[in-house]
Amino acid sequence: MNPHPPLLSALAEITGTGHFHSAGTAPFFFPGLHVKGLDEIAFPLPAAQAAELIALAEAAPFGMGTRTVLDESIRKCWQIDAAATHDFRRPQGERTEIENFIRQHFLDLDFVTVRKGTPHTLACTKNDKSYHHTLALRKKDQALLAKLTKLPREGPQRA
Repeated sequence: MNPHPPLLSALAEITGTGHFHSAGTAPFFFPGLHVKGLDEIAFPLPAAQAAELIALAEAAPFGMGTRTVLDESIRKCWQIDAAATHDFRRPQGERTEIENFIRQHFLDLDFVTVRKGTPHTLACTKNDKSYHHTLALRKKDQALLAKLTKLPREGPQRA
C-alpha cells in the first residue's frame, strides 16, 4: 500500500514546458587562457593562481532587488575588467573550436587571431551586444505600455 497517493498523483501530472536536445561531439583541450600579468591559467585552478587572479581583480557587486550592492557577507566574488583582452594561445584547430563555440552560443565576445609567435593567439574581448539588444527591447516595451495606459477604458463609467 502506498502511503502518499495524493502526492504521487500530483507529481505524475507535472509536465515540462520545454525540450532539451544535444548532439555531436567536441574535442577536449585545455583552453590555454592567458590573462595579462599572469602565466597560462591552469585547470583545475590552483590556490596560488586563484590568489594571483584575485590580486588583478576587484570585488564584484551584484543585484539585490532594484539595487546593485557590494556585500561580501552575502556573496564574495571577484571580477576582472571586461574591457581587458584575454588570450588563448592554441593551435589553429583549437582556436577554430573556440570561435565556433562563441558563435553557436551567441556569447558577448569579439575575437581576432593574432598571428605573432607560435602557436597563434585568439584574443577575446567582451562586448555589450546582448545588453544593448535587451535595452532596446525594454525601451520598445515601455513605449507600448505608455500607449496602452493612454487608451480609454471600456465598460461602465462611474459618475
